[in-house]
Amino acid sequence: MAGLLILATAAAPLFRRAGGGRRVWVSLHELERHLAWFRRRGEPGEVLVVRIPARTDAGRVRATFRITDSVASADRVGALEVSAVLDRTGLDREGLERRLTGIAGPDLSFGWAQFPEDGVTLPALLERARDDLPTVVTKARADSPPPRSRAAAPLVSAELSHQTGGVR
Repeated sequence: MAGLLILATAAAPLFRRAGGGRRVWVSLHELERHLAWFRRRGEPGEVLVVRIPARTDAGRVRATFRITDSVASADRVGALEVSAVLDRTGLDREGLERRLTGIAGPDLSFGWAQFPEDGVTLPALLERARDDLPTVVTKARADSPPPRSRAAAPLVSAELSHQTGGVR
């Protein structure tokens, strides 16, 4: 997954250096592993997704999370999407949101999901958390042509012929 960066985990640096000083991006493995800990210990957890302006200092974002939180980010158009798996014990959601807003600005939206109530896999929990985020709508320029209406595509029915291997 190109463009993915672990911002903070218990023992992971911001990024890892390979030979020649080039950056090697880390996968979502840390977030998956954090969920596995929840499953093994039978503990609840939280998943956060927030989109922050791309110009925001990643080091300051990293500092808003606890050392035990697993946090990853991915570049999105004009923004950085931060995803985190957090222990529910001792979590102050409002405090975390205030710290992130203080760093990145007041226009942040936060999406939350709870493990295991909202799902048990990372993709399901991230999808649930993203559902809380507003859809980005770009306004059309005044000189752009009106949108074309799309007629419903006709349904096509076909069968595969077992005798010929073709479509009938």
